Amino acid sequence: VFGFTAGTMMAFQSISKRISTISEMLLPGIILTCIFAILTLLITQIGFIRAKSSQVVSSFTSASILVASVASIFILSESMNGLQFLGIAAIIVGVLLITMLKACLAAKR
Repeated sequence: VFGFTAGTMMAFQSISKRISTISEMLLPGIILTCIFAILTLLITQIGFIRAKSSQVVSSFTSASILVASVASIFILSESMNGLQFLGIAAIIVGVLLITMLKACLAAKR
């Protein structure tokens, strides 16, 4: 949960950086970027305290890529090509496989 939340904050940090390139949105974009950067750091550190780092990092990375990609379609009206959709699908499958493998290994113990 913490990794996914921190990854989401990282995704919004990336989007707010893109927004700050719009001349009339420079100051709001910088402020949002700073806020999301602080939230990303805090939530990640809490996640490292409360969960295994391998779980935090994998969910952080997945969320930051997925949320940034999907949100940029809706917020920034960007388009994606087939290879990008394939990449998102591969990330989702990879995270699911890792999660299921960990659950199977924990059940055997």
